[in-house]
Parts: sequence; C-alpha cells; structure tokens
Amino acid sequence: LVAYVMAINVEPEDEIVIKFAGPNGMISNTTSKPLDRRKSRLLRFAGKMRPKGGWAQGEYSAKISILRGGKPIAARHVKLVSK
Repeated sequence: LVAYVMAINVEPEDEIVIKFAGPNGMISNTTSKPLDRRKSRLLRFAGKMRPKGGWAQGEYSAKISILRGGKPIAARHVKLVSK
C-alpha cells in the first residue's frame, strides 16, 4: 500500500502528512519533518507492507495533506476497495 505526493513551490517549514485508513481503522500516519528550505519540486511517499494473510476486505483510503503553519493548504483523499 503506497501513496505519494508531488508538489511544487513548497515553503520552508511546510509539512507533508500521509495517512492510511482501512476497514479496521488507522493503518499508518506519517508526518514529515518541516522542510528546511523552499523547494520548487518535492516528492514524498509513504507505504505499508502487506500483512501476513493479506489485507482485510473493505474500504481503504489515503489522505495526503500539505500543512503550512499547522493548517492544510492542499489535500487529497483517495479511496479504494479490497474484495
């Protein structure tokens, strides 16, 4: 399970948050360290290995946010279903 964000013109102190949720609740919550400088392009990703026995059936989602001053300036929420 992998999610990524490609962003442009991010500022110093911006943070990237990638959260995964599944049918049984939160799977992973990753927050980057605050950026040390302005970046014209940025790529960040986070993931979780498949558990033994595979993923449970149900809805999974990834929510990716860029925070500036602790407040979201951009966000994307993606859902998928495991059958």
